[in-house]
Amino acid sequence: RGTWCLPDQPEEEFEITLAASNWTGWFEQGGNQNDMDLNMGVCGDSVFGTGSDDVGAFIMRGTTDGENFNFVKKYIGQHEVLYFGQQRGAVVKGRWTIVDNCEGTFKLTQH
Repeated sequence: RGTWCLPDQPEEEFEITLAASNWTGWFEQGGNQNDMDLNMGVCGDSVFGTGSDDVGAFIMRGTTDGENFNFVKKYIGQHEVLYFGQQRGAVVKGRWTIVDNCEGTFKLTQH
């Protein structure tokens, strides 16, 4: 939500909303499960969304073929995490990795 204007024109308001579904889940790291809440949308073969977890707020973008999900979760002002999962019904499960650092498993459930 905000305002915009063109030179020599009155200021106008705008609002952008994300057409996405609510998902919850976790990622496992070092034997601990860390909760995630996100809004994730699928449009054709594109995956996109926003969310937060114990590390911080993030944006995500990737692809799907309807079964396999591959996306990058980018923490605002921080690092990024690669996710590779398979969808079964309303659940996506798989593995994540921070290249040359660490890795683990994850599970997301659509609500």
